[in-house]
Amino acid sequence: MNTPEQDIRWICTVCGWIYDEDEGDPDSGLAPGTRFEDIPEDWYCPLCGVTKADFMPLHEYAAQRAAQTDAPRPRAARGGVGGPDAVVIVGAGIAGWTVAEELRARDPDRPITLISNDEAAAYTKPGLSMAIGQGRAPADLIEQSGPAKAAELGITLQANTAVISLNTDGKRLLTTRGPVHYGDLVLALGARQRFRAFDGDAVGRITRLNHLAA
Repeated sequence: MNTPEQDIRWICTVCGWIYDEDEGDPDSGLAPGTRFEDIPEDWYCPLCGVTKADFMPLHEYAAQRAAQTDAPRPRAARGGVGGPDAVVIVGAGIAGWTVAEELRARDPDRPITLISNDEAAAYTKPGLSMAIGQGRAPADLIEQSGPAKAAELGITLQANTAVISLNTDGKRLLTTRGPVHYGDLVLALGARQRFRAFDGDAVGRITRLNHLAA
């Protein structure tokens, strides 16, 4: 077993993909046994596309996560949704959850509400395409359920809720569950796919991926 000093596994801090020096990355031209320090600077994560600067030794990453787990938890989320002092985040992708994590780390008491039009499960979207190739089920990609992550952060979650309109003057959202007031608003809606018309007899076999239900 490797000691921390001998750890040959490096994790992408953006998507969680692990580079193992014993296995290399043959698809990117890195033979098994290639040390991480010898990887060219223009190499990128095969899952999410960031550079090696966004990787760190797996044992250090695990230690940081353990320290976060042992840290005092914020108080339970307040019963109401939104409010004049609340930060309301719309979107439960990696951007939305990251904003919630960073806000909570800076202020353990401010009310935070996260609104999502799906179950709000925490997972990395770049993993969708890789999962198809590996024959993995959508549930295999989920790192944490929405309710569990919300409880961990001490925030209010409104899952399966769509935003209908936004009133910036009144600082109010109208959702399918009613109005939600906010002090500060974050729209973490992610990117939308661009659809192009294709010709050929395989058009019906094209799969578009943008969420777990795809």
